[in-house]
Amino acid sequence: MASRDPIQRIHRQISATKTAIPEQALVLLILRTHNCRDLERWLHNQLQRNEESPGKEWYWSSTDEIIALFGEYVDSTASINSWYARGN
Repeated sequence: MASRDPIQRIHRQISATKTAIPEQALVLLILRTHNCRDLERWLHNQLQRNEESPGKEWYWSSTDEIIALFGEYVDSTASINSWYARGN
């Protein structure tokens, strides 16, 4: 089960994977959603993977790009939820 505290989850992930990051992570942004797995999968599909990284889930991005993508995700899921609410 995923931790409800994103800061603890990030630090646990970094310490559990012997990555090349000896220092603590600096968290610049926390996004809240009702479906974290769907958002994570969607973001991974949108971002450019960093092939030179020490792990599998490293991407080239910025906080501005993530905020913009999150807006797109919210807009797309709002459209889907509206469609279902109309009884389709």
